[in-house]
Amino acid sequence: MDSKVAEWKKLLDDLRKSGVEPYPHKFQVTHSVKALSDLRRQALLDPWVGARVQTAGRATDIRRHPNVVFIDLYEDGARFQAMVDPKEPALEHIWRGDFVGVAGVIVKTQRGDYAIRAEKLVLLSKAVQSLPEWGKVDRESPFFMRYRAVSMVLDLQLRWRVLTRARIIQAFREAMWRRGFVEIPTPVLEPIYGGAAARPFTTHIWAIDEDWYLRISPELYLKRYIIAGFPKVFEVGLNSATRT
Repeated sequence: MDSKVAEWKKLLDDLRKSGVEPYPHKFQVTHSVKALSDLRRQALLDPWVGARVQTAGRATDIRRHPNVVFIDLYEDGARFQAMVDPKEPALEHIWRGDFVGVAGVIVKTQRGDYAIRAEKLVLLSKAVQSLPEWGKVDRESPFFMRYRAVSMVLDLQLRWRVLTRARIIQAFREAMWRRGFVEIPTPVLEPIYGGAAARPFTTHIWAIDEDWYLRISPELYLKRYIIAGFPKVFEVGLNSATRT
């Protein structure tokens, strides 16, 4: 690990020595990648051809051709491509995973798709390790099992599952509120565990020199609120699990 950290520091130092700041403080965005992607999806981008925009996103794919380089910018589940001159100096420092800013004009490509013809390309945040190739995801490989954040960048199906789960929980909450229930937050760590027969996770709080327990069930605290006069209470319990 120490050798990896030293390698990453050297990468950043080399960039700064060459006059490139790997983490600049500011870049003005006029249109987000998601907004441009939504316009394209709704077939509303034709009037925007020739318009000047500035956007930013993660470079998830870089396709190099003799006369042009295409960079796919990714943001919030959406993608939009930029066309860059192969002689652009910033291309020497950009690889998959970097956050980049692009300023230019929206054009229509020979294949009928839309892109930003870059007049300015800026490195906004350097990824010290390049992303794996877009679309080539082995969901059972140890790499993608361990680095779930990387998986969600490359695997749109996994991202869809995360969003679907969040929407289900939101719908459940809204349904409970409509029925007159009140959502009550209960402690995650408790001095006395209860509500089930499972053996609890134990931790020691040094500030008060006591053993506390990761809750098994919010039942006891919810019952206290019922005693206090709240007849309809609920909490969305987020369970953890081990996986083999």
